[in-house]
Amino acid sequence: MNLEVFVSARKHDYAEVMNNKSSPKGPIKNISSGGCSISSPFRFEINMPVFISGELPNGKVLDNVMGFVRNVTRDQNENMYGIQLDERCGPLEGLREFVILASKIVSKGDTNSH
Repeated sequence: MNLEVFVSARKHDYAEVMNNKSSPKGPIKNISSGGCSISSPFRFEINMPVFISGELPNGKVLDNVMGFVRNVTRDQNENMYGIQLDERCGPLEGLREFVILASKIVSKGDTNSH
């Protein structure tokens, strides 16, 4: 599953960036109810606030969810950011529902493979 989101240093118009095919989006590499790791073409620094938008596989939408860059890994091919999400700037219930659903699917898969 490839989950791509738009991440920027400023609030943005969700519908506009998601409909614009040239808007740079990056894949979420790891996700939890409190944060995520995102690859992005933009350059961010530690402790910078960022805004994330995208649609989760369960149909829930992240619309300008605010987070803070907590770690940065750069190499020749990508910028990877560990982002801590901030619930004070918007509800994360849709994200929590997705993480719970995904963990159940993974757990069931682990049980079935043994």
